[in-house]
Amino acid sequence: MSKWLDGVLQNLETASRIAQRQRMVVLADASARDRVSLLSKDGWIVWEPAPSELLGDDESRIVGLPCLDKNTRAARRERELDLTCEIANESSLADCYAALQQLGDAVGSVDFDHDELLDDAVEDQLSRLWGLFLEATGWLITPEEEHRKAFLARMSDARGAILSLKHTTAPTVLQPMTRTIDALAAFIDRYAAGATTPKADALLAAIESLNPQSIVFGSANDRDLARSALEGLVAPQEIVSVSEMREHVEGERVVACSLMARKTFARFFDPCPASTIALVAYDFEQHIYQSRLERRSNLRKRLSPDLDVKARLTGFAASTFASKRPEPPSKTPDDSPIAIERVASASRKPKCVLPEGSRAETDQTREGRLCRFSGCSWAVFTPNHAVSVLAQQGTSAIIRRTVDELLTGDRLLLREAGDKDVIRLIAEDTAGPTTYAQLWEAGQRWKTALKKISPNPATLWQKLSWLGLHRDPVTIRYWLLDDGMIGPRSQDDISIIVEAAGEQPDDKKWQECWDAIVRLRTLHMRAGMQLTQALEEECSDLMFADFEHEQAVELSLGLLWLVSVQSIQAPAHWPANIVNALHWGREDWRDDMLRNVIVGAGC
Repeated sequence: MSKWLDGVLQNLETASRIAQRQRMVVLADASARDRVSLLSKDGWIVWEPAPSELLGDDESRIVGLPCLDKNTRAARRERELDLTCEIANESSLADCYAALQQLGDAVGSVDFDHDELLDDAVEDQLSRLWGLFLEATGWLITPEEEHRKAFLARMSDARGAILSLKHTTAPTVLQPMTRTIDALAAFIDRYAAGATTPKADALLAAIESLNPQSIVFGSANDRDLARSALEGLVAPQEIVSVSEMREHVEGERVVACSLMARKTFARFFDPCPASTIALVAYDFEQHIYQSRLERRSNLRKRLSPDLDVKARLTGFAASTFASKRPEPPSKTPDDSPIAIERVASASRKPKCVLPEGSRAETDQTREGRLCRFSGCSWAVFTPNHAVSVLAQQGTSAIIRRTVDELLTGDRLLLREAGDKDVIRLIAEDTAGPTTYAQLWEAGQRWKTALKKISPNPATLWQKLSWLGLHRDPVTIRYWLLDDGMIGPRSQDDISIIVEAAGEQPDDKKWQECWDAIVRLRTLHMRAGMQLTQALEEECSDLMFADFEHEQAVELSLGLLWLVSVQSIQAPAHWPANIVNALHWGREDWRDDMLRNVIVGAGC
């Protein structure tokens, strides 16, 4: 359903014209509240039903449709919700939070637009500080010596960056940066390596008090650290990430911890996961959570139209909704983010240097579309190049799509460099490098014949058409120029190509060519199944996870990157040596992402 909303927002003018002529209904999940404001400003009626409106008079009703029933149960839980917070206190982290609050205020009041390089440097530093703070607040046990040294090294880098800004940045920005590092240093010094933190004590108190069916953490990394910290106290299967909870866990009592990332927090609460929830948080985290929940409540109330509009849309009498109407939003709600959210927001927006395509076509260029990914990376995909896409939530499958079939929000699995994608790499490993090379050589005989007909795509298309092979000119061009294509899908196409090249289709080498193409396709299909199985066995929660930036994944198959499509540009011509590979807008960003690599169970 979120794809429908993406399509409407990307083509708002067209969608609005269609909606003016006929009734058009767009369904979206609750995580899209902020974005649907664009629709309401354009004259659309936007309605988020309250739990009482979803339940109606028969609150026990189950219709047998998984999606509707899931939302019905969530509405029932939210209506009965008992939300508490188990507070932990840590003075040094509280000082760090106060410094970041001050930094957020300072950044909001200083104009960096006059110097783009300075703006980038400040945002880099915000990203460093936010990452350090986020990691430290999530610790249940302070890191052992090796990881402790790595954390201290990152703090030292952050101090060095502050010194480099000394002569170009206002003291109102530099002072809270320094205070942040000093507070983190005090926190590290207070606890020995492997010591229990106040958050761990609060978590154990919440578990003892609530006896939860699930203990939920914001990320897979936090989940794994918690399983290690709580070993022998809590069954590992009861400790899950938000992504796993969304797909596999349904209970009435949940303890949640480490939900500082805004999208993770939103995914935890929408739809409501349990009727009894205990949040485990430091006192300053509670302030952030409370601010987000109040903003969420106000947005929901604003997305409740008048009674007569509801009656007109549903055909029910207005009185049906009168007793279920939610309370109006605050008259003067403060929907602006608290200052520390500005620091978090800036840390998620790295400047990404993108190449520019050309309209001119040459022998050294390939037509393709540039995909920008969430974070600081990109790739140019040619029309016939298929990539591995994690299927939508609710299924655990990997599907193959070309760039024209991709949508914003699609999650791709990519290798970092080279012309072989993940599937081809696995297929080559399965068959053995020598056998795969022999199959590829035999399977590419059709390409040699194709080039023999004509090296010019237009002439080639014309000659093949005369002989009865009717394909789009773009397809013929990529048969000629795309070195990664296995082969045509019809043996008759190969026979026509061979005949046009002046050779005999009955020669046994062309049957060998077709047999090699079929074998290669089978290997690639099995490789896709193997990749799915590896993800399910080694990193099952990745099948359903959403990420705010690139995620490095170390599987038994090697290092892969899970990326989310942010935007897709129109076709253009690009240098042939950059297509169909993952590239980085900034190398230091890639290095930062590698620090948080998820290591699969098979490694």
